[in-house]
Amino acid sequence: MTRYATTREDAARQLPWDAMGSALTTNATTVEAALKESGLDYTVEVRGAQSTNAPRPDGSGWNARKALEAPGFQAIVRPMPTGEEKVLAFTKKRYTPIQNLDAFQPADYLVKEFGASIVGAADYRNGDRSLLAVQLPEGMSLTRPDGGVDQVDLNLLIINDHAGNAALTLALTAMRLACTNAVPAAIKGAERVWKISHTPKAQERLDLAADAIQKALVYRDAFQEKAQAMMDQEMVDAEFAKLVQKLYPVKKDAEGVAAERKRALHADLLNLWSESPTLEGIRGTRWAGYNVFTEYLDHFRPVRGAEAQARGEGALDGPYARQKAAIWNTFAAA
Repeated sequence: MTRYATTREDAARQLPWDAMGSALTTNATTVEAALKESGLDYTVEVRGAQSTNAPRPDGSGWNARKALEAPGFQAIVRPMPTGEEKVLAFTKKRYTPIQNLDAFQPADYLVKEFGASIVGAADYRNGDRSLLAVQLPEGMSLTRPDGGVDQVDLNLLIINDHAGNAALTLALTAMRLACTNAVPAAIKGAERVWKISHTPKAQERLDLAADAIQKALVYRDAFQEKAQAMMDQEMVDAEFAKLVQKLYPVKKDAEGVAAERKRALHADLLNLWSESPTLEGIRGTRWAGYNVFTEYLDHFRPVRGAEAQARGEGALDGPYARQKAAIWNTFAAA
């Protein structure tokens, strides 16, 4: 008995930003409205940093000490949904946090001038980062072997880091609608991710939005060309199994926990290849093969902690997103 969905309705899943946060209503037509609805309309504060105590030598607790100021440092503090405050980080004083309203402002321009839609907002990394998802007006329509259409949306993710660990990041992410797989692709000559290391002023935010549209057009055309080429290439079972072994190698005589995990992963990927309902209309193509890997990494890989949150974060940001982009190159190479 398979553990995978047997109908397309069963296979319907939350979009990553909805799993990480909450689905926005159609009324969230501005950044301000989206932030208010999602609870991301908070203000990050900069406060002085100091040391107030020290551990006892015997390890039994803490000794009260006179507060020592740390003049070269500052604390980054934000209010949490629970009503409490959280220190996100201690940074050098030259660091200036970007408020969400400022960071996400380019989205208002994209909605007004280009017909984009604000489709999601979420906090993640334990409150260190906030994300706004903007669906761009023109996605990709791939022609299936049976003459049908496989629809892929193109989204601009604006990621704001409050803890001083990363610059303001803009990332183009394609989303296959049949399975809500995030399908990032590293395409030569088509920029997908770019970073802003300062707080953009009003005119700079407009320039940033216009630049994002230009990058999106280049990326969309390059993505559609490569994806359609994958769609047009047949992939037989043996070739797919060979790629599984290439991407996650394990020797036949290997023993131990790591080897067994690899074999279980192989079995999951092969089951998805043959049984997943989300491959309806594209099965037996290289495009289907790539989507088996993205489906596994987004929806079936083992996760720790709160499952929905972990899967949402992993789909869009971090090592699994980079892994999917690398796997794209393997399938697009032929």
